[in-house]
Amino acid sequence: MNLHSVVKYYFVLILFLSAGCIQPKDTNTFFSHTMSECKDRIVVQYDIATFSEENFPAPRLLLRKVPPSKTQKPIEIQNGDRLSGKVALTFDACSTLQPSRFDSAVAEILIAARTPATIFFGGKWVLDRPKDAVFLASIPFFEIGNHSYLHGHLTKVSDDRLYHEILWTQEIIYTVTGRIPSVFRPPYLENNSRVTDAAGRLGLKTICGDLPSGDPHELAGKLRLIDGIRYQVQSGSIIIMHINKGGKHTAEALPDIILLLKNMGYELVTVSQLFD
Repeated sequence: MNLHSVVKYYFVLILFLSAGCIQPKDTNTFFSHTMSECKDRIVVQYDIATFSEENFPAPRLLLRKVPPSKTQKPIEIQNGDRLSGKVALTFDACSTLQPSRFDSAVAEILIAARTPATIFFGGKWVLDRPKDAVFLASIPFFEIGNHSYLHGHLTKVSDDRLYHEILWTQEIIYTVTGRIPSVFRPPYLENNSRVTDAAGRLGLKTICGDLPSGDPHELAGKLRLIDGIRYQVQSGSIIIMHINKGGKHTAEALPDIILLLKNMGYELVTVSQLFD
């Protein structure tokens, strides 16, 4: 294994082991939601029950049906064209068992620098933070993606739950923000043919990425985040970070990361713009 592969493996590993998006192991707890429109927060109630696929809870919200879209080929996309000179910054807004969080500093930095980015919304994240979701969706150079409803391990759930994890998130995002995602990122980057097929049937391209920053890890300080990107980035890279405060030093490192990538000659774009 060469040095590049070792470094990449390390960052993938710490991303998966980090606590930023990982749910507690207690599978007896599940969510139910109540929502009043135009409130800053939606009350999230926690019910204790024996979890099963049969009682996988639907959102308690009247959802708008998403207009039909063209079915996508069930493929997993790791990166764009290696000769494009483009790099995509992506940020996961993960749903968590606790009320979901928002790192507003990350958004402010991107907006101040007018830097395009793709932000993957968790369905519960949107229900927890509708005002923040609407704000992010209003930024014209932000692309909004789908990051599943409850941030589950989608390769291990039933076909019905898998489908609804993605469908409900599409409908939640459309209901709350008016935007319809065209890209999907599976939680933990856990993916297989069932997952890509379910996403494709809903008109979504499955986007993983080739450069996880590892920002949730407690040892991933500002300099480590910057250097990790400096030594791994390539033309067409899809960089993975977090905007739910899962990243401990994401906002601190982000201005330098943006400047670094521009100085290296890369054009910063959304994921979909990688393939234009």
